[in-house]
Amino acid sequence: MAPVTPPLVLVFGPLDPSGADGLPADAVTCARLGCHGLAAVTALTVQDTAGIEEIHPVSPDLLDDQARCLLEDMSVQAIKVGGLYTAETASVAAQVAADYSQVPLVLHLGQRAQVPADAADEDDADDLLAAILELVLPQTDLLIVEHLRLAQWHADGDIDIGDAPSPMHALVAATAITALLARGLDMPEAVRQGLAHADAAVAASFLPGMGRRIPNRIQPQ
Repeated sequence: MAPVTPPLVLVFGPLDPSGADGLPADAVTCARLGCHGLAAVTALTVQDTAGIEEIHPVSPDLLDDQARCLLEDMSVQAIKVGGLYTAETASVAAQVAADYSQVPLVLHLGQRAQVPADAADEDDADDLLAAILELVLPQTDLLIVEHLRLAQWHADGDIDIGDAPSPMHALVAATAITALLARGLDMPEAVRQGLAHADAAVAASFLPGMGRRIPNRIQPQ
C-alpha cells in the first residue's frame, strides 16, 4: 500500500534563522499536527532571540513565482499568510488567495517588525497595512491579530482591546489552526484545538539564548 499523502499547508512568511518565528517554526507546527508545510518566502531576516536586526523583503515577482509553482504542482488544503513587508507582496498574496478561493485562508496579522525610522518608512507601513486590510482580508476565512498590534491600535484610539492573548499564543495558534483546517476540521473545532495547542506550546517554552523564550511546538499531545 502506498503511503498516504498528509494534508498540505502553504505558508507565506519570513525565514527566521533563529527558528522562533516564521517558516521554520510553522514547519514544525505543521509536522506536529500531521501536515506537510510548503513555503512561500516573503523576506529573509537577520535576527536572534533578542530581536530583528535586518529585514530583506523578496520581490513581488519572486513571491508570486514561489507560490504558483507550488500550487500548480500540489493540491493544498489550507493557506496561512503571515509576515508581509511591502504593499506589493501583500497584493501578490491577495491575488493568489483569490485565484484559490476554495482553499481556507488564515491571516496572521502580527506587530510591526521594526519601528519606522522616518516619515517615508511610516508611509510604507501605512501602505502595507492598507493593502493587507483592503486586499488580503476580504479573502480571509479567519483573522488572528497579535496582542501588541491590538495594543498599538488601542493606543491610537482605534479600538478597545479588552482581554487578549499574548503574541506567542497568536503566533502558534495561527499555524495550528491552519493545519487543523487542512486536516478537515470545521472552523470552531480548529480554533478550539489550535488554541489548546498554543497554550501547551507556550507553557512549555524554553530559553535557548539571551532574548525571548521560544514556544515548544513538539510537546506530546
